[in-house]
Amino acid sequence: RAVIFAEDGRTVASASTEFTQSFPQPGWVEHDAQEIWLTSSQVIGAALGHARRFRL
Repeated sequence: RAVIFAEDGRTVASASTEFTQSFPQPGWVEHDAQEIWLTSSQVIGAALGHARRFRL
């Protein structure tokens, strides 16, 4: 999730997505670091795109 705030603290844009989780054993969870990096980059770009209309 990425959230962009105005100077007064208002939320002006946000975006989020999910990434793959695998559960190799009970109580364990694994994530792919490359996938986290890529989805984070995409979400930040999407939030910035939504925020453009606010001229921050």
